[in-house]
Amino acid sequence: MMVPSDKSAYDRPVNRAINMLFSVPIHFNLTATRIGGERRQSTQAWSIVDFEMTDLSDSDVPVATRWRQDFKGIEFTRGGVATAIGASPAHEFMHVRKFGEHFFRPVVIDSTNSIAATKHGEDAAFLTGQRAADLLASFAETSIFATPMPGGTHQKRLRANGGDGLADFASVDNHDLDRRVRNVRERLSKFLLVEGVLYERCQEPKVAVFTTEVEFNDSREPQLGTFAFVTSNPYALTSLDKNAVFFEIEDYGSAAAKAQRANKSRLNRNSLEAVNSMLAPEIDQADSIYARDVAWIRRVTRIAVDMAARIGEQRASALSEELYAAYRDLHKCLHMSDGEDRFSLMGEAMAAVLAECRGQEWQHLADAASAGLEILDNRPVDVEVKSSLRPSLG
Repeated sequence: MMVPSDKSAYDRPVNRAINMLFSVPIHFNLTATRIGGERRQSTQAWSIVDFEMTDLSDSDVPVATRWRQDFKGIEFTRGGVATAIGASPAHEFMHVRKFGEHFFRPVVIDSTNSIAATKHGEDAAFLTGQRAADLLASFAETSIFATPMPGGTHQKRLRANGGDGLADFASVDNHDLDRRVRNVRERLSKFLLVEGVLYERCQEPKVAVFTTEVEFNDSREPQLGTFAFVTSNPYALTSLDKNAVFFEIEDYGSAAAKAQRANKSRLNRNSLEAVNSMLAPEIDQADSIYARDVAWIRRVTRIAVDMAARIGEQRASALSEELYAAYRDLHKCLHMSDGEDRFSLMGEAMAAVLAECRGQEWQHLADAASAGLEILDNRPVDVEVKSSLRPSLG
């Protein structure tokens, strides 16, 4: 472990053939006797611990969707709205990547190195691994690595002891450095480094249709506006608008139509429509899980999951043999690989549910089965989906 004398120790390009190192000051508690001391004491110290993070390529972690997060001069009268929407650089697309079963969004920082308080605009930028390493080297970064930075006295000690906080003690009875290191490592497991930019794990993005009070450039009189906006933090918007409605990314057209209907009678409907058109998500039809040729899989899978959950809530004695067999087949197909066998079995199960529930007290299940069958009937003849594009059931 070592402490660079200044941040220039990190002024080197990222080599994607090796992992990038982040030298993190770890604060810990211990009971020990200092060198030259006469008694044991409970105290605190810092050690520098290196953590590795692989710099992945764009092809390793494809962009699921991207969008412009710019409301073109419209200001929100409620301060919490801008925070709930989140920050992004003024001239770059906000985006979400998918890696395995998880989604990741870029960390945004401003010129004062603030992450939590960053707002959209010229001052915002995506946080690179290089900048994070520079901040650590100058003992300025705290939020990403979830550890307090040492003050001036402890910084001097770290430079003197080569980054080993235990070296200042003649004997150590106990310490919690290992536990603190595990905490940071667990924290870092929620981050990725992609093309030199740091990403944090987030929820799958949704399209939120929400209404809030806004002010326009040509009029400072507050008015209502409804927006169809991509977000990876739906709970934040729900706390501001309890009537907010959420759509899947591939159903953006329905969300945009709902927002347009809400704005139809408003004075600045043209301005609101222009903003909403700019907020529309862009989807890479080759690599995105929301691409048209695989979006139907997500839709029908959601229907199948919901049907299985609803049937599973019933008592076994309330189910006919046919409905129970359909329930069993739904479960089976949801754990099969994408292919004709899976979707054929899913179609058989949905057809059985439709036959059993149509006109009965479970008509809602018949309606869901009918919707699922319509999607399956119109699916591509040849189903061949890259494993990276397969939708998650969770």
